Amino acid sequence: MEAYRDNALGLFEQTNELQIENQIEQKTVAKTKSKVKPISMFWINTLISLSVVMIIFLSIFYFLGYTTMVRIKSDIKVMDGQNKELDLAINDLQIQLKPYTDKARVETIATKRLGMIYPSTNEIVKIKSSVSTANHVDVNVEEDSNFLFSLLNKIFNN
Repeated sequence: MEAYRDNALGLFEQTNELQIENQIEQKTVAKTKSKVKPISMFWINTLISLSVVMIIFLSIFYFLGYTTMVRIKSDIKVMDGQNKELDLAINDLQIQLKPYTDKARVETIATKRLGMIYPSTNEIVKIKSSVSTANHVDVNVEEDSNFLFSLLNKIFNN
């Protein structure tokens, strides 16, 4: 019987130890739970509200940027069309201008309408003149006094 009693005492001590360990665990869990404060619904609602407001603002800025980009692209297309039209106009004007800048045409107009003629060799006078440049250096220039050529030069230079 004593064996039963020793056995019962041993079991009793083990159950007491287990109860003490359970109490210690419950106290540590209670301490850790008490250290962690639960998040109140106010802060959760505030966080959700701020997130929604932030998403709305970002959406508005994205939409504004996108519309600006679309407007700029359409402006670029319009300007490209205008550039093509201007290029065509330039080409047309150059084609129209080409006969007026032809030297043979200018010469025929000068001889027929204005009665100009080429000078003979004895009518050409060479003039030596001293031309002063920006650096005040004298340069001797020999010029042919050909009225027709000087007139043509004036026409083409203007």
